Amino acid sequence: MATHDDVKYEHNYPALNLWLVLLKKTDAHHGLTAKQMCEEMERAFGSNPNHPNFKKPGARSIQNYLKYLRTHRILGTQLYKVDVKELKAQGITDYRPGTYITPIVDRGIATLLATMLRSSRLNSALVGEILDMLCNLAADDDVLPNLTKSEYNDVRQANVSMLGLVHDLTEAIGADLAVTFEYAKLDVFGELSYRNELDLHAITAPTLFVDPYAVVVKNDRFYLLGHLHNSAMPVGANVNDSTMGLQCYSLDRMRNVRIREDAVHIHMSDWDVNGASRHDTGLAPFDPITFTNERMHMVFGPLRSIQLQVSNNMLGQLFEDYGHMIEHTEPSHDSPTWTTVTLRAAEEDMRMWLLEHAARQGAFALEPRSLVQSIVTTTYRQVFHYRELLEHDREMAQS
Repeated sequence: MATHDDVKYEHNYPALNLWLVLLKKTDAHHGLTAKQMCEEMERAFGSNPNHPNFKKPGARSIQNYLKYLRTHRILGTQLYKVDVKELKAQGITDYRPGTYITPIVDRGIATLLATMLRSSRLNSALVGEILDMLCNLAADDDVLPNLTKSEYNDVRQANVSMLGLVHDLTEAIGADLAVTFEYAKLDVFGELSYRNELDLHAITAPTLFVDPYAVVVKNDRFYLLGHLHNSAMPVGANVNDSTMGLQCYSLDRMRNVRIREDAVHIHMSDWDVNGASRHDTGLAPFDPITFTNERMHMVFGPLRSIQLQVSNNMLGQLFEDYGHMIEHTEPSHDSPTWTTVTLRAAEEDMRMWLLEHAARQGAFALEPRSLVQSIVTTTYRQVFHYRELLEHDREMAQS
């Protein structure tokens, strides 16, 4: 910020004033010529009482300020010329020739931070990692990934680091570009695999072609919300169809992510809050955060293989609540009135369900042991508390 010592130019305050003007008035589509910079600086600082020594700069002074800003990258910002030829080739008509400056925090990082603040309780490690990334912007051009052209003209390869991938995906979302990637799924052994077990002749992993809508974070894990590119928007009973509806992809299960030049086929604004067509329902627009919060495995943690011992009179309740998650059932070896059930669910969600129905004494956890231990700990504390309370009542009755 300029001071009364402007006339000394000891710290090149006029160049900093130009930097402020460029930050406020320019972007990749809208630049300023030297003459326009002079006019904008006079408009911003000429009658400002905080800049009593301001003098309208000439063309030569503007060039000196620009030279200073090119060699002194303030907060990582850089100067560029608006690429009019490229904008015309893209069919963009809203542009202004001249020089522009890059933002302090770009669209990808700003979107990521805003999403994380809305959707997750951040831990210190993740916050520290992002702060390091932001702090390094001013000193290191390579701290953030750059999308570089691959051998295919219509494809750009994304950086492989997690935060780099998040940054690139948010950039793709902002540009309405589709993405492709390979995605690991659980095989019959419960292990993550990129192979398609239904296609025994497949040599390479299948590639998903997705319209990306939002990157969200839950339980310190990043997810991409999107829809399969070129597939139809589901209606009626097909809203929850795994091949037609909105999808949720864990970023740590994605590989070979590429950002395409193809524009998204269906925009996020076309979906309603329930994942159906807004054109048909007229309901409120889709909200990625609400969508995330309504999915137990994202709120309570990832799905895990869980084994329960369930009485036959409790099976109906279990199937009603977790029917689509149940993988296997078999009669118990201990009693014909009990059934061993294997399902995939969030461990915290299952713990709450078991405690909710504990009074019926019809369901118990067998695996994993971490779930068993958490239930033991919870119930022990309750038993201890209630035992103390009853003991206190007896003492009061005897006194």
